[in-house]
Amino acid sequence: MKAALNVLGVLGQAVKASKLTGYAALRNRPATVGDVAELTTPPAAAGTFTATTTSALDNGGTVIASATPGVMWVRDGVYNTALAPM
Repeated sequence: MKAALNVLGVLGQAVKASKLTGYAALRNRPATVGDVAELTTPPAAAGTFTATTTSALDNGGTVIASATPGVMWVRDGVYNTALAPM
């Protein structure tokens, strides 16, 4: 399931996010740094992720690999903020 919606990005700018279902959908989606995706289900995994370059490995929750080499999806909020970007 993919749809676009407007969300506030890490720096407070309105960006379009793709709605995805499950971590597998994030791993299968190509990403460009700055892309935003909203994981809608399962409820325990729901959240907004921003594509970024990081040396952190896929840990199945806060950092998820993308289909693009060298680009990872990082959960926004406590782990990826304007004051503490990943």
